[in-house]
Amino acid sequence: MHHRVESSKMNTLFMIALALPPVLPVSEVRPGQKGECLTVFQGDHVESFPFEVRGVMQNFLGPGRDLVLVRLGGDKAEFTGVVAGMSGSPCSIDGRLLGALAYAFAMFAKEPIAGITPMGGMLDVFTLPDEKRPWRVSAEAQSDWDTFRAGRATAREAAPGD
Repeated sequence: MHHRVESSKMNTLFMIALALPPVLPVSEVRPGQKGECLTVFQGDHVESFPFEVRGVMQNFLGPGRDLVLVRLGGDKAEFTGVVAGMSGSPCSIDGRLLGALAYAFAMFAKEPIAGITPMGGMLDVFTLPDEKRPWRVSAEAQSDWDTFRAGRATAREAAPGD
């Protein structure tokens, strides 16, 4: 029975790894790049809207924790700007996951300027040594994460045309 559960976990992790888009490192982000975010403005309908990178604010979130500054586009995003509930909305450039919409800036009240937390920084927290983690992770959860990452790397290597 234990082997079936482990096999089921492995299959699930492998399928998730196949479904995840590649991540765009913040080091490759340049002003003027265009991308899109996905969010729900009303009800449960997911909509996309464009953005343009204005720049990268290095160490904005702390040492080694950058923020990508963007200008949102599209009628709805330009009207609303960043509002509560949009945090965590995925944003990508050329099919590569940049990160999650995370910040609005009061100083840009008339402009739909937003901050995107880079995905790479979010994933990096799982590589911190145990003593530096701000939370405790069980050995089983860490093992699941390591298996997931290994499966994702294997899936990328096996993906045709990449």
